Amino acid sequence: MDRPEYETALHEQGYLQVTDRRMEPNNINPDHSHEIDARLLVFEGETTIIGEGEERTYRAGALSR
Repeated sequence: MDRPEYETALHEQGYLQVTDRRMEPNNINPDHSHEIDARLLVFEGETTIIGEGEERTYRAGALSR
């Protein structure tokens, strides 16, 4: 899935705002939370998200839920 396909799918699901966030390799974000339903598509590399006591790693092509 590429970015235009991803954005189209999100809009069809009712998501009105899509944000493009790119991170440098080996970057660690400080602990934070979202008051919205955040979705993620990894285009390249991988990312690990820790939430609700569980660690999940997403690789390129993976969609978070």
